[in-house]
Amino acid sequence: MVQPIALNAHREIAAFAETVADICRRRLCERPFDPVPLEHIMAQTMETRPRVEAAVTWLEREERLHLGHYVMRSRPHVAVDAVDRIDDVVIRLKERGTAGG
Repeated sequence: MVQPIALNAHREIAAFAETVADICRRRLCERPFDPVPLEHIMAQTMETRPRVEAAVTWLEREERLHLGHYVMRSRPHVAVDAVDRIDDVVIRLKERGTAGG
């Protein structure tokens, strides 16, 4: 569960949320068929899970980001939270029956 954001921390979280948005936007552009797991954001920012979750919650409240729950391809019994939309960048669904797909 995400911790409430203290009022005096709003500017700090807002600034960090922009960094998270940048990471998500870049990753969704590089790999348009794959959502961005929170673990990737944590690795890129070297931040703790609660801080990343606070930034994601901030972006969700601003209606800039959508967080989905996805099953891992390599481990179908494991599901992770991942960003599938940030601002105007959205994951693309793979079309069935196309060459290479």
